[in-house]
Order: sequence, then C-alpha cells, then structure tokens
Amino acid sequence: MIKPITTIAVLALAFSAFAQAQTLKVKSRGEDVRTVIDSIFVQSGKQYVLETNYHQTLYMNLDGVTFQKAIDILAKITDFEFEEKDGIWFIHKRPAQMAKSVVAPKAPETFKPTPKTNAPAKTSPATPIVASKPAPKIITSAQPFATLVKTTAKPAPKVNLTGKLTVQLRKMDIREVFSEFGRQAKVDIELDESVPNYKLDAFFYNTTLKFALEKVCKIAGLKYSFTPSNTVRITKI
Repeated sequence: MIKPITTIAVLALAFSAFAQAQTLKVKSRGEDVRTVIDSIFVQSGKQYVLETNYHQTLYMNLDGVTFQKAIDILAKITDFEFEEKDGIWFIHKRPAQMAKSVVAPKAPETFKPTPKTNAPAKTSPATPIVASKPAPKIITSAQPFATLVKTTAKPAPKVNLTGKLTVQLRKMDIREVFSEFGRQAKVDIELDESVPNYKLDAFFYNTTLKFALEKVCKIAGLKYSFTPSNTVRITKI
C-alpha cells in the first residue's frame, strides 16, 4: 500500500509544478477587450465574471506569459480591475477618482469702533441733481453703411446626438458602420471623400450617438461637424 500512495504524491507534486509553470499565449489584432479576457481565462482554466459593458479594442501579442502577468498587463492598459473571491475572478471597471477641492477658511472679520467726537458734524447743502440727456448719435457719410446696421447671426443648426444605439459589427466598412449609427439614432450622417475605406470592429451597447461618433472618430483619425441642413458630416483630420 505504500507504493501507490507514494506514486499519487509524486503525481500531485508534478501537477502542481506544471500549474505554476503554465504559460499563456494572447494575440489580438483589434479584438474587443472582452474577447481577450475570455481567451486568457479559458487557457488558464479559471472562472470569471465580467461586471461591465465597457468596450475597448486591443492590439497585443503575448507568448509564454503567466496568467498573473497577463492580467497585470490588462490592468495597466485598460480601465479594468481584477479581484479574486472564493476561486472566482470578478472583473469590473475601475471607478473614476473624484478630485477634492479644498476651500480656505475666511479670515475672521475684525470690528473697528468709530471714534466719537464732541464736535457736531458739518452738513453741506444738498446739491440738486440735474439729469443730462445723452448726446444724439450723428451718422456721417464718411462712415461705412455696413458698420451702422446691426446684424443678427443665424442660429447654429441643432442635431440631436442623444439617440441610443446598439451594434456588434466585425471587419465592417466604415461607411456601413456610420450608416448603421445614423439609422438607429435617426440622424443623417454624410462621409466626405477624404475618409479612407477603413474596415473596423464596432461594439456598442445602448450608448448615445455622440459617444459612438467620438470613439470611432478618435480611433480612425476623423472628426465630425454639423451642416446647415442639420446633418452630421465626417471628414479626415
């Protein structure tokens, strides 16, 4: 009976050493951060819960790294925090730190008594107030007529960017991505000829059109503006 027990102990030690030396391979070419996290935990055989709708595309190529090293790298380049409880990893977005403002206390006011004098105060006779009429403006022929006419600026066009949208698109032409944004948010979006024919991944869940436009434009080096006809125009920076 001693020999089987010894064999089991040796196997347990070998398995423990293998688990400690286990390395991972993580490769992403514009994949969403959730896909990268899932790959890491599937390879390591660990359980996890992702508690946020945060999206971010990643480009990375890691080979021969440990599980701890992989999540340390993700914690540095994303807004995620990783916490293990009872063998399950909980992943959630890092809370934003609120800046605290310190207000300096006001200096206490000092009371200065008014010196008393026995001499009666001298009073001066009231000076009558005469209302003066403003001088009339004289328009001369030397002044250009354009400077004498007050013009009112036209109101800026109003485009509602608060419409909500949900998309999950992979390797989709950027024009089709913006077209889907406009369809769901009910806003006309025009693309300038200078916009390259990018193909990109777009993952947004119940976000506003403004948030989606800012994210895609930032990644693709574009900008958006409003036209007089109340549409959104996308151009290259």
